[in-house]
Amino acid sequence: MSGRVAREGRCDEAIGVVRRGLVQAEEKYLVDPDATLGTWFARVQDTVAVACRVTVARVREGRAPTGAAHAAEQLGLYAYICAEAIRAAAQVWGEEPSPRVRESVLVLLVGGCRREATLTSWPALLLSLACCGAALEPLAIGLREKDLPMGESTDREQVLRCLLEAAQIAFGVVDALA
Repeated sequence: MSGRVAREGRCDEAIGVVRRGLVQAEEKYLVDPDATLGTWFARVQDTVAVACRVTVARVREGRAPTGAAHAAEQLGLYAYICAEAIRAAAQVWGEEPSPRVRESVLVLLVGGCRREATLTSWPALLLSLACCGAALEPLAIGLREKDLPMGESTDREQVLRCLLEAAQIAFGVVDALA
């Protein structure tokens, strides 16, 4: 029973970390109602690219990922990936994106992430980043054709599915590192 309580405490901590990431993202990049799907995709993809660059640099340094500084750094990187994916999903999901819609997306992610996960190696973290990139790949292909405004008729379900998958992967890492 104590393992379940500890697990729930870690999940609550992960939720708090992502919420802080959402607040920071909102403060740094205000929601532009005229932003296109490409802009939202780029925000998520950029955070994945930054995390890739930082993680590859840490691998090259040859240090273990289990140190407190590296764990905190990775926790922050994945929380920001999750936050940007949640913000983008909220733009697609709701008629009028709001903190309530972003919270609904976060609750949806948490519900799908109630499992034990361990990420104690750089290859596991790199695999998570590759999975985030793979989740976003259908959006990248669609955007090659045309960068659509968020309000135009697009396959909203497919867009939402891609963003939620990237957010879910990132939340799983935050949950494991918390």
